[in-house]
Amino acid sequence: MKTRSPVRLRFERLGLLAVAAVFVVGLSSSVGRGNAATQTLAPTDDTYASFTDSTTPQGSRPYVRIRADSSGSPKRTFLKFSVSGVSGPVTSATLRIYSIWNSASGIQVRSAATNWSEQTLTWVNAPAYSSTVTAASTSYPANVWISLNVTPLVTGNGTYSFALTTPSGETMLASKEGGAATAPQLLVQTSGSPSNTSPPSVSGTPQDGQTLSANAGSWSGDQPIGFAYQWRRCDSGGGSCADINGAGGQSYALTSADVGSTIRVVVTGSNGAGSSSASSAASAVVIGVPPANTSPPSVSGTAQQMQTLSAGAGSWSGTLPIGFAYQWRRCDSGGGSCADISGASGQTYMVGSADVGSTIRVAVTGSNAAGSSSASSAPTSVVTAADPVVGAAGDIACDPADPNFNGGVGTASACHMRAVSDLLLQSHLTAVLGLGDEQYECAGLSAFASSYDPTWGRLKSITYPAPGNHEYQTSGGTNCDAAGNAAGYYTYFGSAAGDPSKGYYSFDLGTWHLIALNASCAKVGGCGAGSPEEIWLKNDLATHTNRCTLAFWHNPRYSSGGVGNDSTFSPFWQDLYNANAELVLVGHDHEYERFAPQNASSGLDTARGIREFVVGTGGKTHTNFATIRANSEVRNNDTFGFLKLTLHPSSYDWQFVPEPGKTFTDSGWTACH
Repeated sequence: MKTRSPVRLRFERLGLLAVAAVFVVGLSSSVGRGNAATQTLAPTDDTYASFTDSTTPQGSRPYVRIRADSSGSPKRTFLKFSVSGVSGPVTSATLRIYSIWNSASGIQVRSAATNWSEQTLTWVNAPAYSSTVTAASTSYPANVWISLNVTPLVTGNGTYSFALTTPSGETMLASKEGGAATAPQLLVQTSGSPSNTSPPSVSGTPQDGQTLSANAGSWSGDQPIGFAYQWRRCDSGGGSCADINGAGGQSYALTSADVGSTIRVVVTGSNGAGSSSASSAASAVVIGVPPANTSPPSVSGTAQQMQTLSAGAGSWSGTLPIGFAYQWRRCDSGGGSCADISGASGQTYMVGSADVGSTIRVAVTGSNAAGSSSASSAPTSVVTAADPVVGAAGDIACDPADPNFNGGVGTASACHMRAVSDLLLQSHLTAVLGLGDEQYECAGLSAFASSYDPTWGRLKSITYPAPGNHEYQTSGGTNCDAAGNAAGYYTYFGSAAGDPSKGYYSFDLGTWHLIALNASCAKVGGCGAGSPEEIWLKNDLATHTNRCTLAFWHNPRYSSGGVGNDSTFSPFWQDLYNANAELVLVGHDHEYERFAPQNASSGLDTARGIREFVVGTGGKTHTNFATIRANSEVRNNDTFGFLKLTLHPSSYDWQFVPEPGKTFTDSGWTACH
C-alpha cells in the first residue's frame, strides 16, 4: 500500500484538480558564488501522461504521477525548463523534485523533445524521449526533495525537457501547481570568471636599482585563478602609463629610465571561465641614486713639462646619465698639500713649467639629477722638466722697403716671415734659434721694429740669435748702421745676442750644450785656428762636457746651394768633431738641406760625424741649388718653414715644419755620440 503524504490527503479530501495559487511561469532566482552563479529555475510546463486516460491533459493538477510500464497502465511525467542569462560554462545542473509518495525503486530522468505544452499533452501526443537514462534516484520516502544530476543535458541557455519514468511501482511528485514551496526546480550552476575585489598593490622602495614586488590583491571566481603581471611606467601624477617592455614578472628592478616617473602593476586573473585585469595605485615618484665612485679616477700620460695628461673618470654607480667634471690639482712631491690649478678643468691637461718638481692629481665630480660626489686620482710621479723643443731657421724678415713686403704679409714667393712665425707660435717651443740674417737688408733698428718684431719678434723672449752677413751691412736697406757694427741687431736683441764685440756665446738647454758662433769672421778677428773665436770655442767645449752638443751660425760649412762648401769653417768643425758634437745648424743659402754625419774633411762618418742642416727658410726668399754635394741626403728650395728639434738626454728628433699649403717635410732621429 502507498504511503500518502499530508499534501496528497489534503488534495484528495478537497477534491481539488486545480491549484488556487497563481505562479509566474519560468520564475527563477540566482545565487552568486564569487563570480560564479547558480540559477534556480521553476518549470515552464509540468504534467504527466496516463495510459488509462490517454486523451485527457493533466497539466492543471497539483501533482504529477509516474507508473512503471510493467503495470499495464503506465504513467510518465514531463518537465520543461527555459534557461537564460547564463554567461559562463555550465558546471552542474540539478533537477530537484519533491516527493508526495514514497518509492521503493526510485525514478529515472531522460531527455525529451520540447515540442509540447502542459495544457495539451496527453498519452496520445506525448513527446518522444531518449532510451538512455541520464540520472536515476534510489528509493526515497515521502515528503523529501529528490536531486538528480542532469548536467550532461544542460549546456547553456535554451529550453530543456525531461521525461521521468520508474522501473517499477508507482509514485507521485509535487508539480508547480501545488505551490512554490514544493514546485520542481532546475538548479543551473555556471563557472565564475575572475573579478578583483581588492586592488593589487606594489611594495618596495621606488628608487633606481631597487626591486618592486607585486601583490595580486583579492579576487573572486572559480579556483584555481592564475595571475599574470605587467609593469607600467606612468608620469609623475600616475597617468599616461605605458607598458614596460619585458617587465612581466611578479617583481621589477627599477632602472634609470624610471627616474622621475611613477610605477603601476596591472594584474590579470584568469581561469577556465575567462579573465579580467586590475591595476595597482601608482607608486611614489621614482628617485635616482646619487653617483658614487667605485674605482678611482686615473691619470695617463708622461709627467713631464709640455706633455699632455689625460683623465679617466674611473667607475661610478648611480642613476644614468652621469656627467663628469674635472679639476686638475698641483700637489707636493709626496702627493699631498694639493691646490686647484686655475683654469685646468678639462679632461686633459698640458703640464707646465710651474708643475716641475710637483705631482699632479685630477679630481672628478660625478653628477646626476639625484646629486653629486667627487673622487681623486692617485698622484702622478714627480713632474720633470720637458725635453727642450727648439725651432730654428735663418734668412728671415724682409726689409720694409722690399717690394715684396706687402704690409708684412709678403707675396706668393717672398717675405713669408709672418707665416713661418705663426708656425713657431703654434709649436710650444722651448727656444728659437736664429741662424743669421734675421732682418734684411742691413738689420736697421727701425726695420726690426717694422718687420721682424711683429712676426718672429713675438718669440723674442725665447730667441737665441746668431748674426749673419746682413746684420753687418752698411747700406742697401732701412736704417743701416754705417759703421758696420750691427748696431740695430745688438740693440734689438740686447744681452741675448752676447757681447756686441764678439757675437758668440753658449748656454745649456736641458741636458744639451748649445753654442752660437759668429760667421762674420772679419768682424771678430777671424775664424781660423788660433783666432780668438776658435780658441774660445775650444775652451768652451772643454769646459762643457755635456753628452750632446749643438752649434749654430750663419754661413754653411757644407751646402749644395750657390754658396757651396766653405772651408773657412773647418776649424770650427774640427773642434766640434773632436768634442763629439752632434749637430751644426746654418743658413745663408735660402733652402733646406740635410747632410749625413761628416768629419771636417767632407768624409762620411756615421760613428763620430756631425750632421749639418741648412735651414735658410725663415721667410725671405728661395735660391737655387747648384752642385749637389757629397753626403747630401734631403733637399728642398720651394717651401718656407722651420726645423723643429726635440733634444732628449741622449738623442734628438728632427722635423721640418712647412708653411700652410706646402707638403714637403723631413723627419727622423739620431742618438748622441
